[in-house]
Amino acid sequence: MDRVLNRIEEEDGSIELVTYRKGGMPFPGYRQPSLPCVMSHSLLLGACQSNITDHYFYSGNNYLGFSGLKETL
Repeated sequence: MDRVLNRIEEEDGSIELVTYRKGGMPFPGYRQPSLPCVMSHSLLLGACQSNITDHYFYSGNNYLGFSGLKETL
């Protein structure tokens, strides 16, 4: 997926990282490029603070009303 947010470095030194599911969420009929879907979001705080990571999982029916995911997470 091109042109999606994947890293931000803040002025305070913290870093945010985003990873996406390969292939994203397909639209019904596959007429448009797939919509990106986040698999994880990490906040690296620095200054001896614990990192924070959230993981996201999707069912076989995506939020576009289409059963586009074939693999099991």
